[in-house]
Amino acid sequence: MQQKLYFAVGVLFIGLGIAGLILPVIPTTPFVLVASFCLIRSSPKLHDWLAQTRWAGPIIRDWHERGGVRPSLKIGTAAMVAISVGVSVWYASAAAFWWVLGIGLVNLLVVLCLPNVRRETT
Repeated sequence: MQQKLYFAVGVLFIGLGIAGLILPVIPTTPFVLVASFCLIRSSPKLHDWLAQTRWAGPIIRDWHERGGVRPSLKIGTAAMVAISVGVSVWYASAAAFWWVLGIGLVNLLVVLCLPNVRRETT
């Protein structure tokens, strides 16, 4: 039962990660990491596929091998979220203003709280 739940959540978060590629308001990185976490516990074959994709593979490899995400990825993601939220807030109705701002700030906080990759010592 637990394995099926992990699988369902993993597939859901793959979908959200793909949506994040299309919609700049949704940060892809946290969704890919949650999908990886769930799939490694439920479907190693699907996890391996996800880790080989061009859009999710580097994120997953950095997380597993170096313990974080690249600063350039964080900066780019945070900038896209900030721009998207800014545009959305500008056009939002008075009723939606606080919802848009709140969701955007949560997205930004999640992205900024991800740890940076550790530097390799030589």
